[in-house]
Amino acid sequence: MRGDEQLKPTVLIVDDEEDVVKPLAFRMSVQGFDVLLEPDGELGYQTAMERRPDIILLDIMMPGIDGITLCKILKEKEETRHIPILMLTAKTLIGDVERAFAADADDYIAKPFEWDELFGKVHRALARRAAAPA
Repeated sequence: MRGDEQLKPTVLIVDDEEDVVKPLAFRMSVQGFDVLLEPDGELGYQTAMERRPDIILLDIMMPGIDGITLCKILKEKEETRHIPILMLTAKTLIGDVERAFAADADDYIAKPFEWDELFGKVHRALARRAAAPA
């Protein structure tokens, strides 16, 4: 392994929509991220606990554990509560947004999204995490 690979931030994308995941994973890797992909909440939980990514992009509507529930579970765990979670979803009703923030999501991005908005929110979330007291 090259030494600079250790400096790459890791993003976990938990989403079952292949049409969203493939271009998102590609764009995140081009932006310098190591990308982990999971198609459902159960596998997303396992990967988050095992790999402790730097940031999580999480869909709401998925098979098994939905994104709101997974967000709440991860934010309640000591090992993962510091990881920024950005909800990335087609659910845009105000109640959906409120439920996501009630589960301690760090941000909310509606599909379809603009790439600049997504990357801006990702980088701001990582900067807030870096500035937070340990």
